[in-house]
Amino acid sequence: MKLPTVAIVGRPNVGKSSLLNRLVGQRISIVDPTPGVTRDRISVPCPIGDGYVELVDTGGIGIVDHDDLTEHVENQIAYSLAEADLLIFLVDAREGVTPLDRHVAERLRRLAVPVILAANKVDEPGLPAEMGELNSLGFGEPIPISAQHGLGMERLADAIAHTLGELPASPPEAALMKLAIVGKRNAGKSTFINALAGQERVIVSQTPGTTRDSVDVTVEIGGRKFMLIDTAGVRKKRRIVQHDIEFYSYHRALRSIRRADVVALMIDASVPVSKVDKDLSRDIIDQFKPVVLVVNKWDLARGLVAGQDYEAYFDKVLPELTYAPICLTSATTGMNIHQTIRMAEKLFDQAQVRVPTAQLNAVVRQITTQRGPSHKAGTKPPKILYVSQITTCPPTIVFFVNDVRSFDRSYQRYIVNQLRRHLPYAEVPIRVLFRSRRQHEGTRGVGGHIAEAAEAIEAAKAIEAAEAIEAEDMDLSRRDGDERVGRDEHADRDEHAVREIPSDEPPTVPDDRPSHPGGDRKRRIPSRAARYAKSGKAPRGGKAGKAHGGPAKPGAGKFKAGKARAGKFARGGKPRPPGARPKGKGGSPKPAGPAGPRTSGGPKGQGPKGRGPKGGGPKGPKGPRGPRKRRP
Repeated sequence: MKLPTVAIVGRPNVGKSSLLNRLVGQRISIVDPTPGVTRDRISVPCPIGDGYVELVDTGGIGIVDHDDLTEHVENQIAYSLAEADLLIFLVDAREGVTPLDRHVAERLRRLAVPVILAANKVDEPGLPAEMGELNSLGFGEPIPISAQHGLGMERLADAIAHTLGELPASPPEAALMKLAIVGKRNAGKSTFINALAGQERVIVSQTPGTTRDSVDVTVEIGGRKFMLIDTAGVRKKRRIVQHDIEFYSYHRALRSIRRADVVALMIDASVPVSKVDKDLSRDIIDQFKPVVLVVNKWDLARGLVAGQDYEAYFDKVLPELTYAPICLTSATTGMNIHQTIRMAEKLFDQAQVRVPTAQLNAVVRQITTQRGPSHKAGTKPPKILYVSQITTCPPTIVFFVNDVRSFDRSYQRYIVNQLRRHLPYAEVPIRVLFRSRRQHEGTRGVGGHIAEAAEAIEAAKAIEAAEAIEAEDMDLSRRDGDERVGRDEHADRDEHAVREIPSDEPPTVPDDRPSHPGGDRKRRIPSRAARYAKSGKAPRGGKAGKAHGGPAKPGAGKFKAGKARAGKFARGGKPRPPGARPKGKGGSPKPAGPAGPRTSGGPKGQGPKGRGPKGGGPKGPKGPRGPRKRRP
């Protein structure tokens, strides 16, 4: 059942696009303060009460387009008025009745179509009392609304439902396939859609940038419904950011790629492939969308180049789309336009194929037998455990491996190319995900994409549940091991703890304490206590002496009187210049004198190392320990 059509009409810049976006609940039309932004008629199903209507946004009546497209915009408005079952006449409540509003009212009164008068931009409480002059337009009392803030939407929806009567309870039947047509400016996208629709559904002009919004056009070919999405022409990004409208148009084109089932990348045959075409191909690849390379305006290039030459040319300039089919078309003459739709439908069918798991694993074993992944340093020997396809559109295949790091991007590209040869995915992109057996190692796919392998299907849920149980068991065993290690450490600490003794007794340690190979570095306090207990001497001053019960010697703390500090400054002296040698203490006279102060990595003392004379005399006394050098 066809939905009743409700068209929103009015002069420019009264908020028609904002009202459509508010009623639909999505950002469909471009909204900008610049008058005349909307040119084509934009239609979308909209829920009203318990039913649905076809809501249409139109250009402003009476607009003077700066690109000389006024006549084209007026033709689109006339077509909308002729097909509408109900009209919403939108005016600006803050500006009141203008001469252009009266002109629109006279035009609508000639039509045998019911009209609802709505006053937009009623954002202040006092404005409804000042709308009395709007009654002079001859369409009854206006309905105050605010499309920006959503005020009065319920009252307007009730008026639409009351005027139209009973509405269809279900939305229209979904199209078999959504085909987005993208490309740079003046590539012939709108002409292509008009040739398929059989009417001037969108504006066609020689002026670059004619199309601004993304327009959905439903066509029926061979008894099947297809939705064609006309998008704005794209140009270089540095120029897009300079204009708000072009920025919105570009992002709506990217959104059309995301919501399409198949994308037709339209290329002008009369000019070489540009950077804009390459950027668009990159956006299509990132979304894993099946793509048809449509070479339009072939009637201008025929005789200059052969069709077979384009395959080698595209392999060179678009190397990442070597799998995509090529169609040579001419939108003005209608050559091969229906063949393009059939090719897109074929790609759509390929993307919906699901391969059984057994067949998929057999193909992967054959591929890895021909060439296996290389073993990288620091990783485990690469091993593919099993493979499973978790979803379609695009075909997504998950490789469960022992170590994700062993499968680099080059080997992933090899896997994808081989899968395309052995599986029924010859002309569609394949999304490959590599997932480690352990949950925390994540999943990494081709092109730097990181995604979780679990999808909203039963197969992935079963895999996730099995791995969750395995991870939980590993976690429990790991925690049990940690608890055992913790208990052992507590037992070891209790066994080697220094028992409390009175302060007047020398510190002792248990006799059965095992010697620690690390000495002071590992267990400092027990080792020092054992050393002092063995020598019978008290620890040197300060906190160390008090901790072990020994009396603190005067001046035996961190610095000792008469000793130079081996840092930047000497205690009680002047700063030592860089490179100066510290003075060591004397020992026996030369040549058998004692060694100077020896520090860890510091300068040696002036005297020899405490050895006796070469004639075999007794060794001289060993010099005192030098100060410790402070690290810079």
